[in-house]
Amino acid sequence: LSEGNRTKTQVIYAQRGIIQDREGKPLVQNIPAFKTIENGKTSWIEKDKALSEIAKNPESKISIDTQREYLYKDAFSHVLGYTGQIDQQKLLGNSDYSFGSFVGKMGLEKEYEGILRGQDGKALFEVTSQGTTIRKLGTEEAVSGNNLKTTLDLDIQLAVEGAMRDVKKGAVVVSDPGSGAILAIYSKPSFDPNLFTHPK
Repeated sequence: LSEGNRTKTQVIYAQRGIIQDREGKPLVQNIPAFKTIENGKTSWIEKDKALSEIAKNPESKISIDTQREYLYKDAFSHVLGYTGQIDQQKLLGNSDYSFGSFVGKMGLEKEYEGILRGQDGKALFEVTSQGTTIRKLGTEEAVSGNNLKTTLDLDIQLAVEGAMRDVKKGAVVVSDPGSGAILAIYSKPSFDPNLFTHPK
């Protein structure tokens, strides 16, 4: 290889495991997304704009990732929590995460981070000194996280939310008296966790 050539590593972000209710119904989903990372901060880019930028410049620093979407918004916000970009402090000395990784920040997302998170992969490219890609040298595929099946019951949780519609402050916990399993847990005031995972 010429002395002016070098290699570039591109992170392949792993899909996060899905949180399910006791019947296996998904409470969250992962949606395709595009992003850039500058000065340690992730910025999400709309699909059409990202595809246009990539078409104009194949060497663009736009990465393909997924965003967490909470299907029932504030109905499960306190129990599921939300994800956010990894803190620089946690990233230091932790080879399990990549720069720009998203991790659980609250609720089940945080408590079961080790189960839900996957293992990022990577693609290695040979590039010129100007950064132009010459060829791909190899790929280590990403490994998706494991799904998390909870004891929560979607129908009961939504019924509790409906019953609390006119209540300003309060909390409800519904459990199975036989097993002690938590079927619903709801607190108000609530919030939409998608506001944290889909920042403008």
